Amino acid sequence: MAVLLVLAMALAQKESGCAACHAPQQATEAGGAHARGASCVECHGGDSKEADKDRAHGPGLKGRIARGAVPALCGSCHSDARKMNPYGLPTDQHAQYLTSKHGEGLGKGRLQVAVCTDCHGVHGIRRARDPESPVHPARVPATCGRCHGNRELMQPLGHPWEAEAQFRAGVHGKLLLEKGDLAAPSCSTCHGNHGAAPPGFADVGRVCGKCHSNQRESFEASPHAFYAKDGSFKGCVACHANHRIVTSPQEIVGRCTPCHEGPDKEMKKFGALVGILDGARREFGGTGDRVARAARAGLHTEDEEAALGKARTTLLMMPPLQHTLSEEKVGALAKSTASQLARIEAQLDRRERGERAKKLVLIPVWILLAAMAWMFRAKGRRIGRAKP
Repeated sequence: MAVLLVLAMALAQKESGCAACHAPQQATEAGGAHARGASCVECHGGDSKEADKDRAHGPGLKGRIARGAVPALCGSCHSDARKMNPYGLPTDQHAQYLTSKHGEGLGKGRLQVAVCTDCHGVHGIRRARDPESPVHPARVPATCGRCHGNRELMQPLGHPWEAEAQFRAGVHGKLLLEKGDLAAPSCSTCHGNHGAAPPGFADVGRVCGKCHSNQRESFEASPHAFYAKDGSFKGCVACHANHRIVTSPQEIVGRCTPCHEGPDKEMKKFGALVGILDGARREFGGTGDRVARAARAGLHTEDEEAALGKARTTLLMMPPLQHTLSEEKVGALAKSTASQLARIEAQLDRRERGERAKKLVLIPVWILLAAMAWMFRAKGRRIGRAKP
């Protein structure tokens, strides 16, 4: 790796006189995505072919790029289809940025908003799929958190500053950052990346529905949907929160009280739905354990395992369906799951009875063999005593 880096630097120095004075930046750039097609002068101006510093820093030198000029500079290449097409990169990123809260703020002269280099870095910029890139999915929360977790920066703007910490504590954050599930959402999944903007409450259901389509469809059939449409109910975030996403009934039930007071009819319905789900999961877990024990005991359980997979599919349909708040619909699936599990249990009963029957059949055989062994041994002793 070190040899490759030295060769890359040597090639860069041959092509660019900038490395004579700016070796650290050149070395960093050699490992980045821009090393394949962009040179120093495309961003900074000047003449890289000149060995003399004064001539290299001629009238066209831009030097250090002013913060407010960064998006337009990056956009000068990244909006050019002829330059981006060979690399399969989109050309609308600068246009999206201008519509984002960051871009709108910059347009109003607020230089503290994020610009391209805040998220992507300066020299040695890496592609998003590179695990070392600050915009790799697993690194996005920390990258956004550099600003959005900064209390001193966010409070004067009236923005929350706990978002990153809350995200890490929620279901999405644990999946992404603790379990390494790159399919889990990061900040940009919900807010966008270049066109970043917080979704309004009217749009939250659509944003969540990009991943949770079954839940959204069920929600649309619920009593909550009416109040979400008139704006009195905040949709998904009302129950699950926004950054610290919660899913356990114990956490969700505490968020019902702004609308539901005391043990009213709807709260009892919530408890009934939770009971149906918990009961179905316990039954499934019990049958699953029994199938596993039977397999370890040497029984052929291929049919039962296949049937258990179908029951699992039915069970997984229940949590999204609970968003309808319909005991009848969720209960019907629970009964279907219970019926499937009962058939599996019955099959296991038959297999275990068959195994016991086989063992019972073998008992007379073992008794006969033991008797014959005893007779042969006794006869052997008599023959031994009869010898002179």
